[in-house]
Amino acid sequence: PTLDSDDLIAVFNYLKTLPYVDGRAIGAAGVSHGGEMILKAVADTTIAAGVVIEGASHEFLAVDTGPSAPRKGNELQYQDIELVRKHADKARAMERIRRIETPILHIGRKNDHLQGIFELAHEWMREAGKDSTWACFEHPDHGYPFIYRRAGGSYLPDPVQKQAFDLFMQFFEKYLRKGKR
Repeated sequence: PTLDSDDLIAVFNYLKTLPYVDGRAIGAAGVSHGGEMILKAVADTTIAAGVVIEGASHEFLAVDTGPSAPRKGNELQYQDIELVRKHADKARAMERIRRIETPILHIGRKNDHLQGIFELAHEWMREAGKDSTWACFEHPDHGYPFIYRRAGGSYLPDPVQKQAFDLFMQFFEKYLRKGKR
């Protein structure tokens, strides 16, 4: 495949062929570029639900990341949604967004250097009439809704991680349950 999202589409299509998988109840959750891959994939195929966590969707939204893009060192600085809007090609982005049929939960992170991109993806999906939900939390860790093992071996989430994880599991429960779509 030419794009990593093509690989993801191939995975979704393969899963739909398995006799023990309900092809109408496939969901995906991805962080950062993984979130952008979900958006790219569901613009070309449909799954039951997607959770885009801190979705670094600058390519999907056709946001300028070249030399004129705002940076601090090598890190893009797109915290402000209005700045992102100025640097995005809305016509190209909306052409992709209009093809999406999959409900998406976007989870942002306050003070993230790409927060404006996370918000704009949700805003333009809503503008296009898509089923898009927004949630945002304050947490120091990138990808915080996923619970990783701590030093000592425990998987104890902090209260914000638990809240974000519970939210995306409720979202999946709503869209993946057989007969609830």
